Amino acid sequence: MRSGVHHSTISRLIRYRRTPSLVTAVRLAQVLDPTGTTPISPPVDARRTSPPMRVEHALRADPSLSPTDVRELMRGYLRRRGRHLALAEQAEDPRAMLHVVGRR
Repeated sequence: MRSGVHHSTISRLIRYRRTPSLVTAVRLAQVLDPTGTTPISPPVDARRTSPPMRVEHALRADPSLSPTDVRELMRGYLRRRGRHLALAEQAEDPRAMLHVVGRR
């Protein structure tokens, strides 16, 4: 509550269903470490960052896109990515595939 970040956002972050924006990360860091002794972000290593983080970084680097444009593009990307991840999870569970086949 002190960070101003909605509890559902924090829940998604904890479950790795969402990558925090810079603003969200800073808000949480300020509350979790009010002394400011912990660096807000470690050095970025492209091999260790998630695909959504790399996409957001690339979009933010484009000077022709406004923050609103970046936000809209990220929402679409994350929605599409979520659908693909859900289908991949279903493919790993044979019972889920029977359910999907039954609907066709």
